[in-house]
Amino acid sequence: MLDSNFLLDAMNGVHEKQVIMAGEMLGYIEKKETVHLHRKLWSTILIAAVLISLLGISAYALGVFQMWVGDMRPDEGKAGHWVLQDSAGNDISYWLYDKFHVGLSLNFDSETAPHRVEFHPNWLPEEPKDTFFTPTSDGWYDYLMDDRGDETEWYPAEGVYDAGIPYLITTYYAYKDHVLVLEGDCQIVKRENWDSLEVLEVTCAKDIYEWRDTPQERHLTSYENYVFMLSPDEGYLINIGGTADMETLEHIARDLDVRVTEEIVDYGPEFYVDLLNIVRG
Repeated sequence: MLDSNFLLDAMNGVHEKQVIMAGEMLGYIEKKETVHLHRKLWSTILIAAVLISLLGISAYALGVFQMWVGDMRPDEGKAGHWVLQDSAGNDISYWLYDKFHVGLSLNFDSETAPHRVEFHPNWLPEEPKDTFFTPTSDGWYDYLMDDRGDETEWYPAEGVYDAGIPYLITTYYAYKDHVLVLEGDCQIVKRENWDSLEVLEVTCAKDIYEWRDTPQERHLTSYENYVFMLSPDEGYLINIGGTADMETLEHIARDLDVRVTEEIVDYGPEFYVDLLNIVRG
């Protein structure tokens, strides 16, 4: 659910009459000819609380592009299928894969198309060891991964798997009915605003099965951290994820420059799901 601070921040500078009008248009507040409000701050907070309660809002911002944490559950009787929600709140059965067991979804909505963005990191713990993706001629990226699998101890402790990817920076877009799914037992550890960005920090413990369905099957856990930065005005979402600790990933995120290009991102299919985890990138 939405932290009430997000809604209040989004309402900064919005007159209370506009909040009332929004509630009336949505049918959650009975329309009256005259509304007497005393003391602007407390009346606005009261109205926001009522709207949060009535609407059950989980969108992170009231900007052009919106993101919320959606509900997802297994679709009983259909192997590999999970029930997700579209922007209208309808349940949709979607196949992820047969062994997918638990996760968290970030849902997006907009009535317009975003522009493609690029980023430039001003601080990295180490230079990336990945030669597949190259920057533009002036040093900007839309994907950047530090792959240290060849020098990582993959099993640092009993039952633990380390993918050897300290950081992975990727770009996504908040077009209508786009859903980004994370695999694992995921917990939201922080929500806050960084200037015009809505920031969500998530940590996940993901089950890894080696030699599954064989006598040698071994159950391991991969620990992954994510910092998501959403621009509700421009419609981009930048993910800084990895096996590094959250403090390191947040440092990368805070020192990241982003530029918006003229290229418009085409809408995907009517309902589209991206599956994100560190191993798959």
